[in-house]
Amino acid sequence: MSWLKRVLLWVMGLFYVFGGVLHLVRPDFYRPMMPPYLPAHDFLIWLSGVAELGLGLLVIDPLTRRWAAWGIIALLIAIFPANLHIALNDVPVFGNTEGGGTMNWVRLPFQAVFILWAWWYTRPDGDGEVAQVRQPSRGDFWVSKPEILRRLDRLSRDRDAMTAALAVMEQQPDVPLLSVGLQHGYVEATPGERDHLANDILGRDAAWFKDLPEVEPIVRAACIRAWRLALETGLPLDTYWLRGGDRFEIAIRKGEQSIVMLVHSPHPPVAGKFVARDLVDLWLFQDRGVEVVGPMIGRT
Repeated sequence: MSWLKRVLLWVMGLFYVFGGVLHLVRPDFYRPMMPPYLPAHDFLIWLSGVAELGLGLLVIDPLTRRWAAWGIIALLIAIFPANLHIALNDVPVFGNTEGGGTMNWVRLPFQAVFILWAWWYTRPDGDGEVAQVRQPSRGDFWVSKPEILRRLDRLSRDRDAMTAALAVMEQQPDVPLLSVGLQHGYVEATPGERDHLANDILGRDAAWFKDLPEVEPIVRAACIRAWRLALETGLPLDTYWLRGGDRFEIAIRKGEQSIVMLVHSPHPPVAGKFVARDLVDLWLFQDRGVEVVGPMIGRT
């Protein structure tokens, strides 16, 4: 994420946190804004305040940022009738004794600006930007936590979901791993993610690792072991992808706070120009230390 996008993220988050708190401590500021056809004005003011406060906090966290940004968009659309009511009736707001007149109408188009601002954070970092990928040199190790691994970590806190998926993997070994992931929420049914996993990771004809032993049995065995440990210990998963080396393997360690799973693979063949997608910040380890590289480059 660029420094500008990061700064504006914090500005947006704090803006909604402040607005939410103001709704809760000074509801009288907002009562004149409420259209008369809406019921329970005080409850709606309280509800919108809680929503603003919560979404402002959640949009800062990378794990919840995308959905919080969509929530902000939905909230802005929901409160637009109140802004329109202010403009149509020249309602005095925020303790003023007179309406804002023309300024009330000028404010309306800015709702679109706020919606676009929030929409920016629904997009993967670098989405739509063509980036030149530096071909990794021998010995480089790139570390990342793609969205699918983040989802695996989140679902490890849902014992019922993990138990159900583990039962299928252990009792129905012929069910493809991708089908298990789609059925139990570990894989999104979008063409981009589904086809990427099927073709680039698990496929045999044109996959990234077609010259190595088959990936699916390795992933299946590792997931069974990691999920058993997670269920036995009550610890969540903490999963990372390490790119580098000449083999595909998965290491698992039971720590005090989590079950750490490291998916180790060679570098995918991604030289040239590709569209930057939704793999988060990574770090390139070399002899001279740690260099922050930025978003990992994925596939369209």
